[in-house]
Amino acid sequence: MSHRLDGVVIWHTRPLPAARYLAQRCRDLGAEVITAPALTIRALGEGDPRWPQMQATLRQLHSYDHTIFVSGNAVQHGLACMRSAWPAWPPRTPCYAIGPTTARLLAAAGIEARQAAGPRMNSEALLELPALQALAGQRVLIVRGVGGRGWLAQVLTARGASVDYLEVYRREKSDTLPEQVSVGIVNGTIDFITASSGETVENIVELVDDDLHPRLLGVKIVVPGARVAAIARRCGFCRIIEATNAGDDAVIASMVTVTNQLLVNNNGGRGA
Repeated sequence: MSHRLDGVVIWHTRPLPAARYLAQRCRDLGAEVITAPALTIRALGEGDPRWPQMQATLRQLHSYDHTIFVSGNAVQHGLACMRSAWPAWPPRTPCYAIGPTTARLLAAAGIEARQAAGPRMNSEALLELPALQALAGQRVLIVRGVGGRGWLAQVLTARGASVDYLEVYRREKSDTLPEQVSVGIVNGTIDFITASSGETVENIVELVDDDLHPRLLGVKIVVPGARVAAIARRCGFCRIIEATNAGDDAVIASMVTVTNQLLVNNNGGRGA
């Protein structure tokens, strides 16, 4: 079985700068990658009306029993805000990461983060950790973007926790589609679209002209698990590939597996 992506064309939709790492790994495996984010990440700064509340929350960081970073963007922009108040991570404040990229960025900053066991590495898996079961009287801080998914906080609250948010960035929809993507959809030369969230999937559909939707919805789209797959299905995609999680390794592995299957099918079963 090959572990390469030679000749494969990928439309990679993650926001920059996080997109560059996965894109380069795919290129190293022989793929052609079109990096055209469906969302843009904007850090919240001092001029944002949320800034005073952010600073008040940061001053109380040491008082939280659990702090959860939901994404690599949460780490990047969250730590940038925290450094002024906390040059070092507060001792005895457990930190958690959702996803391998999030954990890797925290580790690079010298912060040891607890992760979900097994391959899923998502919110659902994190909530299976023993430390997050009985939370009566405990405080949880979730570091995320503005208007993120509220399900995690709902479950933690139901388990007795008092949950606060530290919202450190905003997601903005991209409003233009590069001609290279449009041409690739028209010509049927794009093999995979990567989408790391349901919001990304929905904006992909909005970005592409209505007359191209039949072709777009026939492209293989790689999503991180069943929840985002359900959104892709609702949007009309018919060739949905569920990666084990949103991490780079899982996304690449899913594309490699499908590419190998297609090679076998195109060669009359060779290698089966």
